[in-house]
Amino acid sequence: MKQRKRGHLRILVGCGLILGAGMLLYSCNLQSSDPQKTTHKSAPSVRGTVATPFELLDLEGKPTRLQDFKGKVVLLNFWGTTCVPCLIEIPWLVEFQKEYGSKGFQVVAVSMYGEGPEILKPFLTKHGMHEFKTVMGNQEVMTKFGLVGFPTTLIVDRDGKYYSRHEGLIKRAVVEKELVEVLGQP
Repeated sequence: MKQRKRGHLRILVGCGLILGAGMLLYSCNLQSSDPQKTTHKSAPSVRGTVATPFELLDLEGKPTRLQDFKGKVVLLNFWGTTCVPCLIEIPWLVEFQKEYGSKGFQVVAVSMYGEGPEILKPFLTKHGMHEFKTVMGNQEVMTKFGLVGFPTTLIVDRDGKYYSRHEGLIKRAVVEKELVEVLGQP
């Protein structure tokens, strides 16, 4: 009888591990850890619709709103510190900020894993994200932006309207092409 119960317990634990791994992969929209082989999920067209307003706290506890970046092209990136596709994207976002920041561009990184400044500040330093505006997301943001996984990236034009939405690991070349278009660069 005990052996039978142990067998059932092992099956339950195994199923739980498989289910947990599946949920982790789904929550990150993980399709591949190789950025050359990864394609992001097609997102519904949002181009031309008014961007969703928000007010979120930065790492110093100060409110940050989309309207604070009026006249700039904003790349909103919803991410998490342990999300593998998010970690792959970070160097590209750093490069985009350096390349296009002086042309009226701003990355706003919305941390969605509930971590506070004590965890996020060292993480940002380690990954060179000091030029970003980083804010802390919450469950309300998940609902408001219709997020189903991470990363999710939205580009907002200078007029406060969406230019694009990408769910899952972005393709660097695709997003850079969009940035060049929306910034009006040759």
